Amino acid sequence: MPRSLRLLLTALAFSVFFVGTLLLGAVLFPLLFLLALGNGKRHRARCTRFVSRGYGTFLFCLKAWGLIGYGSRLALPDALKDQPFVLVANHPSLIDVLFLLHWFPGTTCVVKSAWRNNFFFGPLLRSVDYLPNHHPKDDAFTGALERMKTHVRKGHPLIVFPEGTRSHDTKLHRFRRGAFEVAAECGVPVLVMFIGVDPPTLAKGESFSHRRRGEFTFEVLDVLRGNDSRALKAQAEETIGARFDVFLRAVGRLEPSRPEVAATAS
Repeated sequence: MPRSLRLLLTALAFSVFFVGTLLLGAVLFPLLFLLALGNGKRHRARCTRFVSRGYGTFLFCLKAWGLIGYGSRLALPDALKDQPFVLVANHPSLIDVLFLLHWFPGTTCVVKSAWRNNFFFGPLLRSVDYLPNHHPKDDAFTGALERMKTHVRKGHPLIVFPEGTRSHDTKLHRFRRGAFEVAAECGVPVLVMFIGVDPPTLAKGESFSHRRRGEFTFEVLDVLRGNDSRALKAQAEETIGARFDVFLRAVGRLEPSRPEVAATAS
């Protein structure tokens, strides 16, 4: 695709995303709140359904316009349906979370506080009760963690990227333990997923306006249970890391300095 056309389509797609987000949060969701007669649980459920469909429409447009590619919808394992869980995955792209929120309606994620207070995103993010990563009254170490636990105990599945930021193109950041502490203390399973995209698309400092389309891969790797957060973290990190190395080898991005990984992947 010519770079100029890709730039135009990219700008159009994200303009639709921003305008749609604003209209949902500032216009439709207040009306839904009135229809819910002040019932917060009912209001949130309706809003999350609309958001799920909206994200799906946005992703479909990106695919139809040749900006990204992806396979069929990912299904939630039967054992996890109608119950809370913590979904953990690597985080290669800015938009990978949109797939998960679209495919698994009702799930919640942690978002930057600045986004939750943003003019465009704030009304929508507050309506679906996405959790802020920081609050002025937070304890320095446990504020966000306690919000996550409270949310899961209310029965809401939670998406967490344990790296804490977007992944590098050729390696993962060390996992943080917060997501696994939530799962262990709340007694809920951990759904372990792998996300791959080639070439890198909307990674840190990356733009897909000048590249061929990014092909996304999603895979459920395991469902973990247990009350030891350290063990859960170690198992999830090893499982995702091994799958990531296989992916890097398949797309030709495995670092030459890691021959032992290449041998394992084969």
